[in-house]
Amino acid sequence: MLIILPIIFYVFLFLIFSSQQKSLRSSLLSSSIILGIAITLITELLSLFHLINYGFLSGFWFFLDIGLVTTFFNFYKNKFNLKYHLSNYPFPNYLTFLLVSVFFVVGIVGLIAIIAPTNNWDSMDYHMSRVVHWIQNHTVEHYPTSYTPQLYQNPWSEFAIMHFQILSGKDFHIQHINVTNMSVVKEKQTPYKDFEPCGVIHMETKRSKQVQQQKINYKDKTFVRAWNSTDLAVFLKK
Repeated sequence: MLIILPIIFYVFLFLIFSSQQKSLRSSLLSSSIILGIAITLITELLSLFHLINYGFLSGFWFFLDIGLVTTFFNFYKNKFNLKYHLSNYPFPNYLTFLLVSVFFVVGIVGLIAIIAPTNNWDSMDYHMSRVVHWIQNHTVEHYPTSYTPQLYQNPWSEFAIMHFQILSGKDFHIQHINVTNMSVVKEKQTPYKDFEPCGVIHMETKRSKQVQQQKINYKDKTFVRAWNSTDLAVFLKK
């Protein structure tokens, strides 16, 4: 799985910074900053040409990894000293206990995050939904939506989610979607000749039968939000 490519990039960044700096904390922070910048630049560059897809994304990370691994083994391999860093951080017994406890809690929470589907309303409204829009549009440009936070909220975490989702080839959060009645989708009824029907997502209405629209007053302005209920066909490329 090519999801490991960004991880390799981060690990060798850490090794390079650790070869130059005496502080492990500074090395971790520096590596994290560079990784964040790399994700942003790759996303924006590919988005400019509508090239956000598996091939170009994996190619970018592959060449970055090759360059970084080559740089480390040519210039920094003999400078990295793991024993020096470990001996430079003697931990008292009570601090070791606290660190082990923290790592235990983080590990349990991380395991839940991997196994359990995302199901809070905030993620469903714009965090995960705009990732899918970006993937299908091959760009992070604005798109028509009735829920505008998908367009203006801070995007970096979704940039990272999108990278890992494309590189892994899977969406581990798909379990929260209620996919029903797969037989009703017929290929002849759609213009997507190169796609295979795989299911239907039923979007629940948020209004009563009598109320067609919801008026919202905000700063002396009236906004009208229409709530729709429809079936959304889901297709996978053949």
